[in-house]
Amino acid sequence: MRDPLDSKLQDLGELKESFPIPLLAAVPEEKSKDKLFPVLKIVLGIAKKRYYGYGGSEFEEAFRSLNVNIGLLGSESGSKSLVINSSVPREGKSTVAVNLAKAAAAMGKRVLLVDADMRLPQVHELLELTNNAGLSGFLSDHSLKLEELIQKPDEYELDTLSVLTAGESPPEPLRLLSSQGMERLRDSLNKDDNYDLIIYDTPPVLLFAEAKILGLSTRGVIMVASMHKTDRYGLREAINELTMSRVSILGLVANRVSDTSLYYNYKDYRKYYNSQNGRSLW
Repeated sequence: MRDPLDSKLQDLGELKESFPIPLLAAVPEEKSKDKLFPVLKIVLGIAKKRYYGYGGSEFEEAFRSLNVNIGLLGSESGSKSLVINSSVPREGKSTVAVNLAKAAAAMGKRVLLVDADMRLPQVHELLELTNNAGLSGFLSDHSLKLEELIQKPDEYELDTLSVLTAGESPPEPLRLLSSQGMERLRDSLNKDDNYDLIIYDTPPVLLFAEAKILGLSTRGVIMVASMHKTDRYGLREAINELTMSRVSILGLVANRVSDTSLYYNYKDYRKYYNSQNGRSLW
């Protein structure tokens, strides 16, 4: 009796059956054994700075796969920027945006991650960066220079990863995002040879219009759907709104997947490679 009453997406099979949109990645739950914050561990000398390189984490492997799949999509617009979004809050869009940026940088791309969610910014917290000045400051204070606001995450030794945080929350975020200053910034970043990929994290599309505005000027939007959280009808409405606004939908990312066997069996492949080489690759 649960099926007609529960509209939450339960697994990958249901997601793929309900939405004929490319499934770009299935992200499992991130399992962390450490209780100490990374920066605290570094200060205490417990651990060194972490490099987001190749390892045995299924969570990290999902984002490497996402980065590759995005590259295979191609782009008729010629834009090198994209938008990460979700239908409602707490589906993990900011986590997806951050880890996609880290994976792409680890794979050699020069990445700029822009937190365009000035209503409830999360990127600076996830990367442990300051948020005193950022996108909102640049758009409202013409004396600020962009290069002075871009930060490099200290925890990850990735010289190719740059971040523009959201800055302090302004009274009217939508007005700033739809301003001529933001339009000039988008065009400038897209033409900037210093970046191969620009990722925008935006507020949920069912609540706010920022994703539609940025989506029109980028390659398109990647929608994040969290298993056991995302309402299928809400996601369908969000996709319809983007479609009606003529925003390209690049694909879906299934987040917090408890069983990834329907998409890939990573553990079996790892065991196979280990057995063929006679040693652990991870």
